[in-house]
Amino acid sequence: MIRVQPFPPHDEAFANHVRSAVRRVAPESSASPDIEAPSEDTLRRALSDIRRRYPDVWIREQAFVARADRATETWYAFRDEVPGSARR
Repeated sequence: MIRVQPFPPHDEAFANHVRSAVRRVAPESSASPDIEAPSEDTLRRALSDIRRRYPDVWIREQAFVARADRATETWYAFRDEVPGSARR
């Protein structure tokens, strides 16, 4: 399972939209309040749905060396694209 951390963290509307998009493409996703996706493919499919409302969103995997918990894969959903960065 991949944990998705939305940024900015205080934007509940964005977080809810990301959560809903993941659940639409992967109904078997966890029903927990956390945003969790079963696979990278799920995130890629959800991204097109998220971009309908937030066209500058991008999703990035957390660098492995930055993980405190090596067992939990975390990706970040950024609402606004950082200038000069490549979209994923």
